[in-house]
Amino acid sequence: MKLASVKQSVKSGAVRAVSWCRDFMKRPYAYLLACFFIPLGIMLLIHLCHGIHPIANGSVLVLDLNGQYVYFYEALREFIYGDTCLLYSFSRALGGEFLGIYAYYIASPLSWLVALFPKGKMLEALLFIFLLKTGLCGFTMGWYLHKNTRRPLKPLVCTFATLYALCSYAIVHQHNSMWIDALFWLPVITYSVEQLIKHGSYKLFILSVALTILSNFYIGYMVCIYVVLYFFFYFAAHKDINPHKEPYHFPLTLGRIGGAALLAVGISAVMLLGAYYALSFGKDNFSSPDWSFFTRFTFADLFVKFLPGSYDSVRPVGLPFVYCGVLTLVAVPLFYLNKKISTREKVLSTVLVGIFVLSFMINPVDLVWHGFQKPNWLNYRYSFILCFFLLTLAYKGMQGIRKVQANVVFTIGMILITATVILQKFEFDSFLLDETGLTAGQLAPLRTVAFTVIATIAICAVLAFMIRAKHPRERRKAAAILLIVICVETFANGFILTTDLDMEVSFSSYSSYNSYIDTVRDAAEKVQEMDTSFYRMEKIRQRKTNDNMALGMRGLSCSTSTLNQETILFLHALGYTSYSHRSKYMGETPLADSLLGVRYILAESTVSESRSYYNEDRALDALMRELYTVYTETPYYVAYQNPYALSLAFTVSSAARDLHFYTFPEKDKNKEKDAVEESEELILASPFERLNALVAALVGEEDLRVFYPVETQSLTYANCRKGYTTGHTKYSVSDSAIAASVTFEATAPADGYLFFYAPSEYRRETKMTVNGKSFGDFMAQDSDRIKTIGKFSEGEVVDVTLTLQESNYYLMNDQYVLYYMDVAAYQYAMNCLAQEQFEIESFTETHFEGTITTSDEKETVLTTIPYDEGWKVYVDGERVEIFKVADALIGFEIDSRGAHTLELRYAPRTVLFGAAVSLGSALIFAAIVTKDILAKRKRAKAATTK
Repeated sequence: MKLASVKQSVKSGAVRAVSWCRDFMKRPYAYLLACFFIPLGIMLLIHLCHGIHPIANGSVLVLDLNGQYVYFYEALREFIYGDTCLLYSFSRALGGEFLGIYAYYIASPLSWLVALFPKGKMLEALLFIFLLKTGLCGFTMGWYLHKNTRRPLKPLVCTFATLYALCSYAIVHQHNSMWIDALFWLPVITYSVEQLIKHGSYKLFILSVALTILSNFYIGYMVCIYVVLYFFFYFAAHKDINPHKEPYHFPLTLGRIGGAALLAVGISAVMLLGAYYALSFGKDNFSSPDWSFFTRFTFADLFVKFLPGSYDSVRPVGLPFVYCGVLTLVAVPLFYLNKKISTREKVLSTVLVGIFVLSFMINPVDLVWHGFQKPNWLNYRYSFILCFFLLTLAYKGMQGIRKVQANVVFTIGMILITATVILQKFEFDSFLLDETGLTAGQLAPLRTVAFTVIATIAICAVLAFMIRAKHPRERRKAAAILLIVICVETFANGFILTTDLDMEVSFSSYSSYNSYIDTVRDAAEKVQEMDTSFYRMEKIRQRKTNDNMALGMRGLSCSTSTLNQETILFLHALGYTSYSHRSKYMGETPLADSLLGVRYILAESTVSESRSYYNEDRALDALMRELYTVYTETPYYVAYQNPYALSLAFTVSSAARDLHFYTFPEKDKNKEKDAVEESEELILASPFERLNALVAALVGEEDLRVFYPVETQSLTYANCRKGYTTGHTKYSVSDSAIAASVTFEATAPADGYLFFYAPSEYRRETKMTVNGKSFGDFMAQDSDRIKTIGKFSEGEVVDVTLTLQESNYYLMNDQYVLYYMDVAAYQYAMNCLAQEQFEIESFTETHFEGTITTSDEKETVLTTIPYDEGWKVYVDGERVEIFKVADALIGFEIDSRGAHTLELRYAPRTVLFGAAVSLGSALIFAAIVTKDILAKRKRAKAATTK
């Protein structure tokens, strides 16, 4: 009886579902599902043709998605499952705020869908999100066109929705997933501006603008500029903007949109102020853009970017990605030929297009669009707005196509074909030499020129058929054929663009990510299960700089545009790889690791001899086996435990307060300098001397040294000319056909480990060998750091050779390059500092509680937390002032000896204020909406009563 009842219920439910679907498909807007699924399907097909997993071993990982974002998505997934914090993370460069990373990279609500996928399936999650966003771009564009058309030709709406969702910006920038939300919100925002002007409707405007800013404040800022431009354009270009005959319509509307915009910004304040707080750590003055007035390219350069297959580069030389279909190039002229469109709208549309073109071309204007900073690769990040506007013009042009003669369309097509063929003879500086042997700078004869010609002929033929069609059914057929042509065109263009992107910067394989993360995660989780206390953990080699985010490891490595400049400079001062916007666990020494609390180090069980750092890895492994202990092992990794690693906080000498590694003079634009930031100068040139100064200041013994210089007995050079420049000896290559080198020869003063660093203010890449064995590169970006070169016996000769990879090499004068580590002094220093440490009893990423015992009446306590005013320190329940130590770390003082309770809390006032503003703005919005709803009900009730 029960089984029959269940079957009947299932059958009844199925019937109702089928009935609902049938009724839904009869609705006038049901076809918008095609606007969603057609571009989604084409994008999926493009990925499948590129061999994405599981078809082959491909993935969506490329550029910064591969190096940065994917790890932030992993961290977000861990946060959703309650294992991390959205406000602060110790997985980034000693520790730092995480809300800025979230706001800049993964704030899209769709990012949270990663929680639906199991651990280890992040690449599948990203593919799903990317396809979903592609579909949403098509859907919102179709919705916008549908809402602005009295009797929409459904296949035509789908055609323009597909062109928008698969424009070149959307294809090439798909991996910058945080930017794509603005693409699918842009049609909604545009419609909401129009409705606000016409009818005073504000709800959709506030919600769409707020969600755009919340999704990504950076692109949201660009959309806000567009909103201002479009408001004045729409108000001036259209006549039917005041259907209710409202007096003083312009000032009232201006006030409405201003108030609505303020409320939208207020709702998103938590993200804006969180991002502002993150940028205050160094990103806001990270670069010094060139504000000089110049044009970046010619009109011909820009025109070719509207052609299919016209990929040039994502590097700084690249031009805007503005391709949005050959149909757009054909149909935009029809907009100007449409007699139903006023001359005023045509003129002002031209002005608005001109504003975007000039914004691309004129350097200072482009910088304003980019938040007053020069983009690091991936230029013209607002170019999708022009694509959207041009598509709306083209769509309006298509609305009047029945009034156009076929020969006019073919004339437009012939002009486009002729211009493309002629431009084939020209060269464009932005284009790169590719593997096909195409001359650098020329349009590709097949994938651009022939493609454009064929697409133009096909589109013009279909448009001619549409013009001649007398019956609506024939027009629908013509529009359906046009949709098929556009699907083929967008697929082919998308395939070409992703292929060229792969040629230029290479997509990573599926296995290169998952195999690595899975094996390292196994080792990291094993350590974390065995030791649940607070500590830092690192690994000898990384896949990418942000691995720790995916592995849940608290460490030193991080790469993010929301950088902490002081932390990066501090780690560089200690000899680690650390520069620009990233730091990496390379250049490690036992002293630096122990001071910073690196308790566990993961090293591969076996290292391929073909790896460039094979010999350095062997030296590091031998050092760790001698000084550390093996904590645990997996089939692929060994976890070493550093018994000298200090706690998060410990007492130090008051001399630490006077320790500085950098001076901050005025910038010297004429000085050639790239080893550290232009505006900072290291007080001590050698990282070994800086480490000595640090440990001496912390322990309070001026004569304490852990690293001792080794005298260079001879310095020889081959195929070089020796010269001099400010503070440096310069070695210039004599004959570029022959290897040039500089060799340092020394004798080991005692049995023990030697380390190498050759100070220079002018970083130039070299290849390094020690006694004939390769130690990889030195003074390249990741190798501007301390190099562990191994253990040597007393009296053993050490030859370090640097083979020049550039035309010259600079060596700072009067500096030692080899240092010997005094293990006994190192152990003594660590034992001194370990006597009075913070005993952590409970912790989260933003809250620590425990005890610390001091032996003097006034003790200085150093934490290895990067200085951040968001941290509040409480000793015995009383808040104490914090100060900066070594220009980067948090320190504070305890005024009495004995045992003390110690509490550290992270709660930045800026972020708390932003949260309060967001909540308040949301409540105001809810109150206004509620008031409107009640007022409408009251009016409706009054009308019914009458």
